[in-house]
Amino acid sequence: MLENLDKIDWSNLGHAYGPAEDVPGLLRDLASPVEEERADAMGELYGNIWHQGTVYQATAYAVPFLLELLESPKVDGKDDILVLLAHLARGTSYHDVHQHLSHHKEEAKGQGWQDKVQKELGWVGDVKAAVKAGENLYLGLLNDTDARMRDAAAYVIASLDRPLAKLAEAVWKRLEREKEESVQVGLVMAFGFLAERTEGNTSSLLAMLIGSTSESVKLAAAMSLIQLSPDEQSEESIAMLLHAARFPGRFEAFGESIWGEVDGVELLVLNHVTQLEGNAARAAESKMISDLSTCSRPEAVRLAEILLRIAFRQSIRRDKIFAELSEQQQRIVKLIADNSSVWAEKIGKGEKSRPAISMQLRSYGLPDEESKLYLFVHGTEFRHAFEREHGTPALEREQKRSGIGDKLKKFFGWGGR
Repeated sequence: MLENLDKIDWSNLGHAYGPAEDVPGLLRDLASPVEEERADAMGELYGNIWHQGTVYQATAYAVPFLLELLESPKVDGKDDILVLLAHLARGTSYHDVHQHLSHHKEEAKGQGWQDKVQKELGWVGDVKAAVKAGENLYLGLLNDTDARMRDAAAYVIASLDRPLAKLAEAVWKRLEREKEESVQVGLVMAFGFLAERTEGNTSSLLAMLIGSTSESVKLAAAMSLIQLSPDEQSEESIAMLLHAARFPGRFEAFGESIWGEVDGVELLVLNHVTQLEGNAARAAESKMISDLSTCSRPEAVRLAEILLRIAFRQSIRRDKIFAELSEQQQRIVKLIADNSSVWAEKIGKGEKSRPAISMQLRSYGLPDEESKLYLFVHGTEFRHAFEREHGTPALEREQKRSGIGDKLKKFFGWGGR
């Protein structure tokens, strides 16, 4: 096992921190009988050959040895190796991702940056191909006696390029025999990522959504239906997804699956709601807006965060005024500004912290305090109403007296003249 590891010139291969000379030792440590040594090595590999979602030149060279470890009966912790392989297969290029950030936009236009993007995208393709080479191994592990291994095998299979009808069929056949609820969740999720959009596949998932006795499996079926058909969703699938948005802690078996542990129920729900398109997206938004006025404060915050994610695909300029937002953005920002439930403050040790919604608002370039957001939404309306009642000179005197004009100008792009 790992006999060919030293035949690779790791010193001439790079990872996130430079030459990949440490990779052979880390791969050997994954075969250690000591769990702590394996865990330390896994942590290091997540930092160098897969760093915050990006892969490198050395990554593809490490994959065949990870597959070799999976095949050995002497190696423990193979489920963790499978999860690592799934992350590698989903890896991206550092420069490709960062060229879209505002502080890199000018630099990214240069030829040198674009050359790096193309080189790194080649590495990404090499890694995907290397992980896909283990396809038959993963399929065999779908029938492993250990439930955790079956779950992890489905997780890595779902990371391979879609659609893959052969793999989807194998996953569904395993699902028909699977008894462990958390593994059922993983298999249903994998099927949604692999299957083609056909009437038969959609009908099978819809039947599971309606007929399953497991709430976690129902949720997985709803998410998989969105993967297959983001623009056409039943009331049942939207209702299940938004139920999970409000009560993510109620899906215990989902949380115990690899998907729940690695990606998290709340994040998966958020990502799938924001994938909705057309009538399905409008129906989900309408339902969340309706629920926002009746749900508890924690639920209201979760729904508000999802609505913001739907309306703001990227940050806005901080000098924008409310009228410059899209109709959808105006609708959702006004809803949050006028809804006191989302502004509940969390109580710490003798102190009050900022409302949970503030960070999300700030990340989109919006005012992050209740009073500021209210003025952002209603400021122009307030000024016009004051002018109608008291006249423009009175407004100017009031602005000078109270300083409100300076505040409005500072935060919202207008003020006293």
